[in-house]
Amino acid sequence: IPWDGDIVTCMPRRAIISRGLFLGDNPLTIAGPVFMLQLALSSFATGAIDYLLRPFGQCSFFSQMLGATLLGPSILGAIGTFKQSAFSDESLHVFDTFQNFGSIFFIFLVGLKFDGGMVTKSGRKSILIGISSFLVSMAITIPAIILLNIFVTTDPKVEQMLTTVAILESAVSFHVIVCLLADLKLLNSEIGRLALSSSLVGNAFSWSVVAVIIIWGDFLRTSVYRLVSRVSYILLMVVVVVCIMRPIMFWMIKRTPEGKPMKEVHLLVIFIMVLFTAFLGQATGQTLLFGPMILGFAVPPGPPLGSYVEDKLETIVSSVLMPTYFVGTVGKMKLSLITVAEFSVIEPVVLLAFLGKLIGTVLPAIFYSVPLEDALVLGLVMSTQGVVDIHHFRGALTFNSLSLGVYSIMVYSAMGIAGITSPLVKYIYQPSRRYVSKKSGSLLHFINTSEFSILACVYRESSAPAIIDLLEASNPNRESPICVNLLHLIELHRVATPLLIAHKRNDTSSSDYNLSKHIINAFKVSEQRNQGILSLNSFTAMSPYATMHEDICALAIDKRTSLIILPFHRLLNLDGLLESTNPIRNVNRNVLKRAPCSIGILIDRGTTSASNCLLGSRHSYRVAIIFLGGSDDREALVYGMRMGEHSNTRVTLIRFCIGDDMISTLNIDKKLDTDLINEFRHKFTENERVTYREEVVPDGLAIINVIMSMDKKFDLIMVGRQHGRHSPFVEGLTEWNDFPELGFLGDMLATSDLHTGVSILVLQQQYSDSEFPRILDP
Repeated sequence: IPWDGDIVTCMPRRAIISRGLFLGDNPLTIAGPVFMLQLALSSFATGAIDYLLRPFGQCSFFSQMLGATLLGPSILGAIGTFKQSAFSDESLHVFDTFQNFGSIFFIFLVGLKFDGGMVTKSGRKSILIGISSFLVSMAITIPAIILLNIFVTTDPKVEQMLTTVAILESAVSFHVIVCLLADLKLLNSEIGRLALSSSLVGNAFSWSVVAVIIIWGDFLRTSVYRLVSRVSYILLMVVVVVCIMRPIMFWMIKRTPEGKPMKEVHLLVIFIMVLFTAFLGQATGQTLLFGPMILGFAVPPGPPLGSYVEDKLETIVSSVLMPTYFVGTVGKMKLSLITVAEFSVIEPVVLLAFLGKLIGTVLPAIFYSVPLEDALVLGLVMSTQGVVDIHHFRGALTFNSLSLGVYSIMVYSAMGIAGITSPLVKYIYQPSRRYVSKKSGSLLHFINTSEFSILACVYRESSAPAIIDLLEASNPNRESPICVNLLHLIELHRVATPLLIAHKRNDTSSSDYNLSKHIINAFKVSEQRNQGILSLNSFTAMSPYATMHEDICALAIDKRTSLIILPFHRLLNLDGLLESTNPIRNVNRNVLKRAPCSIGILIDRGTTSASNCLLGSRHSYRVAIIFLGGSDDREALVYGMRMGEHSNTRVTLIRFCIGDDMISTLNIDKKLDTDLINEFRHKFTENERVTYREEVVPDGLAIINVIMSMDKKFDLIMVGRQHGRHSPFVEGLTEWNDFPELGFLGDMLATSDLHTGVSILVLQQQYSDSEFPRILDP
């Protein structure tokens, strides 16, 4: 019996490698095959349950914990044969060691994703919500604990644990909230951004308080030597990471050419750093997780190093290492260990802590004029629990601050809270409906107002010249200047913190500006060329493709834009070749569904260059408008009418008709179409640069022949995405579309042999609430 009182059990030595069934070895009695089986079962059970429950709005934490529970001692683990074969006591030493590696790299990733700069940049609203969520929870649970101790007879050991339970349950975790928002695709929503900044403040504040309590407890209950040892370890780790390891990281960044990925040897160095910081913790008698977390904080965020390390580690940690951690967490629990006496005392504290965080979030949010429904959603998000909370529960269990029964109650409660919170948030909060409800109207109402606001989105540098030419052709003038809101969209891998950066004028010092500097500078040249009639606001959005449309729609609302311009997903690379990017296509489709204003998808054929100046060009910019009828075609016509007023633009309107006997049945928008055509003809009667012609065709195939004959005659062709309800022009042709988001004509032009430089702009008017479900699948 060693000094700590634990009983040592002697077990026979096990072989590591199996010779195989045919030579008489049972692989389930040999360490290597059993460990591989444990990894496979852990990854499969957690991944399968997550896959099955994801459509119901469940977060990955709940699903993975449920999968681990399936393998745990309460279900399959209760079957003697299964336990002895897959998770026998003698096989858990290797499995537990692997869990430690999982926790080390997981906590490193938590630090890597923690953006301390967001804490300092958080506004008063985020600071108040973050601090209040923790303090109100503590203010409710501590008095409740005092009352429980007075009026309820409890086990003295459980009574001592109640304060620890209250602190752990009241703490806010940034990483848990990031994962929940990523699962629900709300990272870029208004509530998502507020939750991220608030949780950062709450996380930093709550665990600062916990650290002070731990250090003060060491001072009161233990020797001064232990207190000095803990403080010295913290200082040593900070010095090693900040003064030695962080400069090495910056040296590696300097050695990496701009736009190139980091070398594999650099990733190896980071891995060694992670393991060394964990070793220092164990060598000094402290936790092995503090060092990796500090190291994660020290890694420079974003590309090239932060994004590269996260991209390389995220899959192996989340899909292989963490499932073993979940299974190990559940493996320490048994329903039979939970007594009614413990449950009746611990569960009220857990629920009061949850209620305290909910109230502590909702009340400040309402104070800052957040709508009640949004405040409730924010409260649910801030009150959820996840893997970081479980990690702290396990730490408290390791240091005997919690009993196994109390630990089991807290883990099951965390699962229940996460399992209820996630579907509620998904059901209550649907930001896409809010974008559609904030209808801005068609271009007809805003295109010639005092200021025409456009949101120009750019994924790659090669898209900038075509958009700049389009903006200059849009006729900025003194009576109706154009305000361009440039949004450079950069993909963030995995669930890193999304950022929407507003660049200040003449501020080129930040690293965020460097990511977008070439694109911003190209648009600045256009602004200077059109000084006084074209203004530029520059933004960079860094987020996953799955939620990037939220940034676009939110900025469109905030800046009250009338038109969003999106590059087509088949983009030109630096060599002039087309590259198709499906994630960008999904972003464009999501914007088409949810945008609060009109949308234009620009298909660039690569004839423009960054040096081309439209206003100073000797050649006119030739624009063709294809008009079949309907609201989207009217958007194209209105936009073309504004272009027609530009002194260096030639506009040709081609209206297709099927004959006088059928034209009255084309669509219900006939009068609006006719009125706008008449306005166009009247406005440009004496303008030689503007041409109108009609083409009488028997069917949609004839339209294709006419358009194909326009080869080499225009620089830009503008079409509407849809052409009225039940239009006979496109009857029977839409099912052949390769890109339904472009409509019939846009798809035909994008996939045709018109490779002589004509670009295409496909316009769609924003749809009303009643029309919204009709375009859910473009």
